[in-house]
Amino acid sequence: METSTDKVGIGTDSPGDKVEVADGSMNARLGYYQHFSFPSPYNIYSGVRGTYGGDVEGFLGRRYYSMLGGNNSYCGVYGSATTSGRNYGVFGSASGGSTNWAGYFSGDVHASGKVGIGTATPGVKLHIDGGSDVKDNTQNSGYLIIGTSTGQQIAIDNNEIMAKASGTTVGDLYIQNSEQAKTIIGGKVGIGTTSPSEKLDVEGNIDVSNNQIKNYYGFPKPNYDSGWQTVSPGATLTLTHNIGGSDDDYVVYLWFWDETWGRHIRAIGGLESGDYIYRGAYWSHLTNSQIRIYRYSDDVGVDQFRVRIWVIE
Repeated sequence: METSTDKVGIGTDSPGDKVEVADGSMNARLGYYQHFSFPSPYNIYSGVRGTYGGDVEGFLGRRYYSMLGGNNSYCGVYGSATTSGRNYGVFGSASGGSTNWAGYFSGDVHASGKVGIGTATPGVKLHIDGGSDVKDNTQNSGYLIIGTSTGQQIAIDNNEIMAKASGTTVGDLYIQNSEQAKTIIGGKVGIGTTSPSEKLDVEGNIDVSNNQIKNYYGFPKPNYDSGWQTVSPGATLTLTHNIGGSDDDYVVYLWFWDETWGRHIRAIGGLESGDYIYRGAYWSHLTNSQIRIYRYSDDVGVDQFRVRIWVIE
């Protein structure tokens, strides 16, 4: 080399870079530079570029610069393999030492394709094999499957967690921990409903062991509440509750309101004067869908009434 612009070629008499080594389909270049002007103008700079044929290449200290902007990138190590066989963009192996890392990254790692841990054929974005799987399956496309391939699994979707036994059978989901640990749910829990309005919202019946709820200070919400209603003297009003089931399991509570007595049950069934019942009201004709309220024709104490029904099986 006589000047700074001279080049050295080994296996080639027309080196394209400072040093180029060519051996058939294999090629290595030091101080590599490539420029394209059309249709996508860009430059590539690299300390070292090695190739094998037209489908395998690797760079050390690579800079990609686009004249159109927005796609510039810098790589310490860059590898690309696009042949018809098994391809490794970057391959590393380490063993026999006190510490072995086939690859070590101190920053973030991005994979645009699939990642396999313990498997060379990952089926989804992240597939861990060897004791447990995090993968897709044929029944729940798009799910993550956590668990062993032959035992209980958990399927996780965007807003769904489902327990699965081996294969496609749905199994039981357990939340368990030691006596010292706790299971914490910060928001609202719905059982039988997708829109819980309270910390725990159960749509349906609740079976409480020994009929005891610790630190309960309220009263069970009725299965039916008519709200305050009016009925004319001497008239019958039929209310539809549609609770269903057996009316043998019902507990009915009827109470009244008027300006003199306020809320009361003084006139329930009627008040007598001598041999006559001349005021009050009562309920009758209870079924699993309706109930009737009758008000005496001479009543002056039942300006409004309210019916509540509980089901106690």
